This record gives sequence, C-alpha cells and structure tokens, in this order.
Amino acid sequence: MLSPRGRLALFSFLFLGWIGWLGYLVSKTRDPIVLSRPQILVSNYVAVLRIGDKDGKPSAETLVAETLKQPAAGPALAKSITVRDLPNLDASHGWRGPGEYLVPLTVMNEQKNILITPVPMSPGFQPRNEPDVRIYPATPEVLRQFQLLGK
Repeated sequence: MLSPRGRLALFSFLFLGWIGWLGYLVSKTRDPIVLSRPQILVSNYVAVLRIGDKDGKPSAETLVAETLKQPAAGPALAKSITVRDLPNLDASHGWRGPGEYLVPLTVMNEQKNILITPVPMSPGFQPRNEPDVRIYPATPEVLRQFQLLGK
C-alpha cells in the first residue's frame, strides 16, 4: 500500500494529467466550422473559390478552383467569376483573409448575376434585417462535412 503522501502524489499527477488532456481538447476543438445544411441545399451551385484580398475585404473577382454542386442541365461555372456580394463580407460571415473557400452560390441570368446564397429561414432561426450569408474556409474538415451532406 502507498503511504498517504504517495497517494497524494499519485492522485495529484492523475488530476494534472486530466486537466492537461482537457486543455488539449479545448485547444483543438475551439471555433469549429459547421456548414449550414439549408444554405447548401437551396443553393444551385457550390464551388471552392480562390478569393483574393482588396483593401482588407474580399475581392468580387474570384477563380473557381473546384465545382462541388451544379444543376444537371446547367452550364459549368467559368474559371473566373464575379460574385457581387463578396466585398460586403467580414469575419462574422466567415471571411478569414485570402484563400480558398467553399461558397454556396445562386447563379442567375446565365452567370451574369452570381450571389452568395443566404441561409434560408428555419424554425427557431430569427432572421436579421439583412440576408445572412456565410462562406466557409475550404479545409479538409469542411469538405468532409459537405460530402456527408449529400448522403
């Protein structure tokens, strides 16, 4: 049997190990990105776009890196497109600086009018005065979530 000091040392070590493990989990799961299923479902195109920076805001002119969803009868997106409402985005909409983003799009008028699909109204979702649009960094986790939405 362990002496009282030995038990104290053992349980102190186990307690500190447990606290360390919880700290590690918090650091790895902070700010998870969760795709909006309704937003993805109502969009008619979903693409991974390379979005540049213009004066600290997203540039409206983007490059299509990959098309993930498009209508069966619709044309493929051009390699370079202009998304009108991209410059209006900030961090609350998912903008984290230049890079690749998964973007749900609504394409109208034969690609003359391309907008980010807003999150539709849902039970329990209180809409704001302005449309709630979101873009998602094209990380492996986000792309995996997109693949799971189709199943």
